[in-house]
Amino acid sequence: MHAYLLRRLLLIIPTLLIITVIVFAGLRFVPGDAVDIMVTLTPYKSGDEDPRVVLRRELGLDLPIHVQYGRWMSGVVRGDLGTSFWSKLPVTQQIVIGLPVSLEVGSLALVFSLLIALPVAIYSGIRPDSVTDHVLRAVAIAFICVPSFWIGTMVLIYPPIWWGWAPRLSWIPFAANPVAHTIMVVIPAFILGMWLSGITMRLTRNMMLEVLRQDYIRTAWAKGLRERLVIVRHALKNALIPVLTMVGLQLPVLVGGAVVVESIFNLPGVGGIMVQAMEKRDYAIVSGLNLIAATFILFVNLVIDISYAWLDPRIRYR
Repeated sequence: MHAYLLRRLLLIIPTLLIITVIVFAGLRFVPGDAVDIMVTLTPYKSGDEDPRVVLRRELGLDLPIHVQYGRWMSGVVRGDLGTSFWSKLPVTQQIVIGLPVSLEVGSLALVFSLLIALPVAIYSGIRPDSVTDHVLRAVAIAFICVPSFWIGTMVLIYPPIWWGWAPRLSWIPFAANPVAHTIMVVIPAFILGMWLSGITMRLTRNMMLEVLRQDYIRTAWAKGLRERLVIVRHALKNALIPVLTMVGLQLPVLVGGAVVVESIFNLPGVGGIMVQAMEKRDYAIVSGLNLIAATFILFVNLVIDISYAWLDPRIRYR
């Protein structure tokens, strides 16, 4: 286990390097940059040096791309993700402000998806091809097909028309009003969780059907064990291995969905920061946020891989 864990941790380093290179270079290939936007706000006088040249020099964009990457990466090693082109504030400071909001929304979305998917999938797995099973499978497909940004938009449009109520779009800290804060966060988290639950629901149901046909499950039934014990202790535990894998694969999608949902509901999370940074071509913020997101996803997937050995005693890491 220790050797496997060490190899995986060492593998994270080159993986992050490749991701940062792709993101760092890809941003430079996007048409337009921060200078093109800033120059419209910079007064230009005849005879003065071209403001584009001045701005590129001040921002360090006149240097070759490999030199820019080297400077940025040397700062990352020291814990400095750079400085915003526009606000002149450290990127780390802005991420620290928005990260708790995104973690709160993302964690609640994952919890909602599991609370919805697992009980429904277990019931469909032990009662296959029943009327309820067909209805629940149709609901799962609907959750997958309907995009979260469309549901979020509908939530903002129709409740004010039908019931005279609309979600608040101005941020309320938890300390100021716990109830209002909870409502403001739960709605977008539930919308994100709906989409995630559809995929998890279908996968868990299929795995339950496969596991329930195994010989050791028939043996458990033959021993006269109670249905709840057979399903929870013997069947569900082994059926969750592919489900955990799917949860790890859903994390990048969850991050991307959070960007859209946070923008719709005006939440001050890293999603809103990312959208604004992309619009203004604020390379330091975009690169820093991608590095944080990639690191988080890699470590969570490592934890998921290690948990396989707990779910299935036959799995051994060397």
